[in-house]
Amino acid sequence: MSKAQDISYAAVCSELAAEIYGLNILDRNIQDQDGNTTRFFLVGKSDVYTNTQKSGKISLIFRVKDMPGVLYKCLGAFATRAVNITKIESLPAKDTPFEYMFWMDIDGSMASESVRGAFEELTFFTTHIRILGEY
Repeated sequence: MSKAQDISYAAVCSELAAEIYGLNILDRNIQDQDGNTTRFFLVGKSDVYTNTQKSGKISLIFRVKDMPGVLYKCLGAFATRAVNITKIESLPAKDTPFEYMFWMDIDGSMASESVRGAFEELTFFTTHIRILGEY
């Protein structure tokens, strides 16, 4: 239990984090796949933690315009620049029935000209893009 002594909170964390913050470990090895790796995010209104080494991944979400072949065109923005897409997942848009947003992970850095070019091209085919993080 943390300093707050509030049992309504829980965390998935390393044993080191549990030790540092005085947390009780309820279960170990909760993964369902050997070799599983979990990404942890710090969320805040500004850069809350900048002393991390980035691994060359970017996560983003976007909503496509209503036009034929639009997802193909979005993916092409990355393919033609040799930017590797490691994950893509469709998510229902909360505000519009039967419309979807896409969560995508790519290899790269915003410092890369090819990544910046892919994002610039992506704007032509989307109504909304949000970069969730570079890590």
